[in-house]
Amino acid sequence: MAEFREMEKIQIDIEELQQARKTEKPHYRDDDKTQDNKKNFKPTLRYDSYTQFNTKYDDIIKKILNSKLIKPPRKAGSYPDSKGADRSKYCSFHQKHRHTTDECVIVKDLLERLARQGHLDKYIGNHIQRRAPPSGGGATSSARKRSYQAMLSIEADQTQTPPHFPQITFQPDDHNINVTNLDDSVVISLQLRDLLVKKVLLDPGSSADVLFYFIFQKMKLSSNILQPFTGDLVGFSGERVSVMGSVWLQTTLGEDPLSKTSDIQYLVVDCFSPYNLILDRPFLNRFGAIVFTIHLCVKFPLQDNTIAIIHSDAREARECYNNSLKRPN
Repeated sequence: MAEFREMEKIQIDIEELQQARKTEKPHYRDDDKTQDNKKNFKPTLRYDSYTQFNTKYDDIIKKILNSKLIKPPRKAGSYPDSKGADRSKYCSFHQKHRHTTDECVIVKDLLERLARQGHLDKYIGNHIQRRAPPSGGGATSSARKRSYQAMLSIEADQTQTPPHFPQITFQPDDHNINVTNLDDSVVISLQLRDLLVKKVLLDPGSSADVLFYFIFQKMKLSSNILQPFTGDLVGFSGERVSVMGSVWLQTTLGEDPLSKTSDIQYLVVDCFSPYNLILDRPFLNRFGAIVFTIHLCVKFPLQDNTIAIIHSDAREARECYNNSLKRPN
């Protein structure tokens, strides 16, 4: 049943991608519609970066179609060839002439989604640059704990367009009366793929979403899905922590029906932390979430513009704080 649900979700993703392509087409007035407009239209890519595969898109699509991991589009094989279509070009996914599988935007987005979900590990293994494990069983406990101080900023160059979100306000009633120490951190739980992860720190002051390697191992993920990442995490003291790689994981904030899901890129690091995840500005911006430290809660909008709220877990926050004090200087 789990495999069936996963395949069903993937098929929904395919249909959503195709529907998104339809809605992205430009709208023209009747007197502006020309054949040139139609010929010049090109669908836009969905993701900012794409995985490098060790196999051609056409070969991957044929194999995953044959394995029943995905189904072809409903109209596959019945598409009429457009007038003057280049018969030398053929898309194995849409089963039509006009463009090749490797040129197909739908295919490129679909394979990227599957890669980020860990289904295409064997097609990206040769492109993964993994760090050799340290000799002697790994880094010492002291070194791992000291490097925790180096978490909270990252050198990056990213250009983004601000999304539109509904207005979010905080009221006195939003305060959790069970919380007595208002200076605690905002620590919550969330769903990371199929794993419920506790001790998640929300830190609006940092610029990288960090997943610690011991949680990566607990999720039983293949190291092949780690994508190379250039750059280090930089702490306030200037100390740098090497990044093992980055990984995109489906992340759900909140609980049904007041929940929201998105793919988040995490930087995987192997060092001490009292937290399991540190979620920073990229995560908060993706979800449109606002952290209010005075009330120790976070609010975020849902698709219907209703506002969901999650309160910090006071016990978990205090436990994380006490564990952080135990690390050696």
